[in-house]
Amino acid sequence: YGLAAGTPTESSLNASLRVVVWWLLNDMKIASQRLILWGYSLGCAVTLAYLQQVPEGAVRGVVLQSPFLSVKDMVRDFLGPAPGNLIPNMWNNKAAIETVHYPTLFIHGKKDDLIPYQHSKILHRSCPSQIKTFYLSTNATHTCFHWKQDITKPFQNFLVLLMRETVRNKRKSATKEDGPQLQPASSESEEESSDPDSPVLDQLNKGEGALMCEWDAVGELVGVKKGLIEQQKCWVVKVWESIFGP
Repeated sequence: YGLAAGTPTESSLNASLRVVVWWLLNDMKIASQRLILWGYSLGCAVTLAYLQQVPEGAVRGVVLQSPFLSVKDMVRDFLGPAPGNLIPNMWNNKAAIETVHYPTLFIHGKKDDLIPYQHSKILHRSCPSQIKTFYLSTNATHTCFHWKQDITKPFQNFLVLLMRETVRNKRKSATKEDGPQLQPASSESEEESSDPDSPVLDQLNKGEGALMCEWDAVGELVGVKKGLIEQQKCWVVKVWESIFGP
C-alpha cells in the first residue's frame, strides 16, 4: 500500500503501523506519552486496530480524520444492504472504538461523498474516552480540507485539552488523601462544531485557574518551548520542528 512493499491486506497494513511505532520508540527514542496517532480514512482503521493490540498508555492521544464504521457499512451505504451482507466485516471500527479510552479527536468534512460524516458522529458517541471532541467542517470533502481552519486549529485545541488533563492529573497525584477532591474530566470536552475557534483555547489564553503557570511543566508533553501558547500561528509546524528539527 503506498510505498510499502508486499501485498496490501488488512493484516499487512496493520503490521505497517506497528513497524512505524517501533521505529519511533526504539530508533527515535520518543516516549510513548509523546505519541499521538493520526489516522486518515483507511488509516483510522489501522490506528484503531493497533490500539487493540497494545497495553494501556501506549500513546498519548488519537486523531481520527474521516473515519468509517466498517467496510461492510461503507458497502451498504453505496450498494445497499444485500451486497453489504456478502462481504466480510473487515476493519470493524464500530466495535474497536468501544475500547478506546485515549483522548480522541474526530475530524470530518460535511461534504464528504466517500464516507458520510454520520460515520464519525456514531463513532464519537460510541467512544468511551473521557476526553473526546468532534470537529465537523462545513466545506471539507473527503480529500480537501482547509489546512488552518479544519486541521491546525482543531488539533491545536485538542492539544490544549491534553495539557489540561496533564495538569489535572499532576494536581490529583499531589493531593493528599484528606485534601480537596478534583472533579472528573467531562465525558465530552467539545460538541460538534464548524467553528474552528474553540472556547477551550480562549479560556486557556485568559489564564483560567493556574493552568498558565503550569505550562512550562506540561509543555514537555509535545516538546514545545515556553511562550508557544501565545504564538498560535503555525502551531503544528512548531511542534513538529521541536521534536524532529527544522
